[in-house]
Amino acid sequence: MKKITLKKLLQLNNPIIYDIRNKEEYNKYHIKNSINISFDIIYISYSTILNTFDTYYIVCEEGYRSKKLVKHLSKKGYNVIYVKHGLINRKKYLNMFSF
Repeated sequence: MKKITLKKLLQLNNPIIYDIRNKEEYNKYHIKNSINISFDIIYISYSTILNTFDTYYIVCEEGYRSKKLVKHLSKKGYNVIYVKHGLINRKKYLNMFSF
């Protein structure tokens, strides 16, 4: 499974980031320009949301949901990258977040 730290993710130029937390979690704070879609929806409907050509960075709060989703989507042939430990260490990078 491919993985990246939050710090390295925030240094990338225009990555496609899917924040798979629920809407309430996302609305509290999120990475600027990330796309919010809940774990439950993307887990089932991934083929109508993603393509196999782009690279997607998958993030959640602590990393559990994103790790599970990345394993699932990798088996289906998608280029997905797990953000290690999710957003739990976000306080170090608050300037990169929207509130």
